[in-house]
Amino acid sequence: MKDFVKRMMTEKQELDEKKKKLFDFMTTMEYQNLSADEKFLLGIQYNAMCIYSSTLFRRINLYKRINKLGKKTK
Repeated sequence: MKDFVKRMMTEKQELDEKKKKLFDFMTTMEYQNLSADEKFLLGIQYNAMCIYSSTLFRRINLYKRINKLGKKTK
């Protein structure tokens, strides 16, 4: 597997851990006590993390499929 794909896999794993921590925080009373602006911005941040994670997942799978196709033709 190419180095950049491994880096993407590591990046996705780290991102998913941060995403889970943020989600867990958003279920706490501490989060509930934040201002509406802070909650709004954290919601945007969480959504962006979800999109980024999904994009990494798709890119990783794309390169895995390309790699499998390349091996079949050799």
